Amino acid sequence: MAASSILHQLTSIKEALFSRLNILWALGFVILFGINIVVESVIFTLLNLHYTPKNDGYFIAWWGAVLFWLLFGRMIINYFVGKKSVSEVNNMI
Repeated sequence: MAASSILHQLTSIKEALFSRLNILWALGFVILFGINIVVESVIFTLLNLHYTPKNDGYFIAWWGAVLFWLLFGRMIINYFVGKKSVSEVNNMI
């Protein structure tokens, strides 16, 4: 009975941590999208770069950042969920 209770508690701790990290991971995409909106609506307008080949470097870098966040964010989630001990997880919550 006690082992079942401990197992349930550990599972709920992992689920809570996984959920928080997913929220932070998704927030990274929201921040990237916000930066993109500001750059396209303000900076490109001021520099007259709309629909020109001069802004191609920006879009390559932006999609690279999105891809990097996609891969990096998932690696961080897997690291924190899989590698943390119970005491470390309890201290985080």
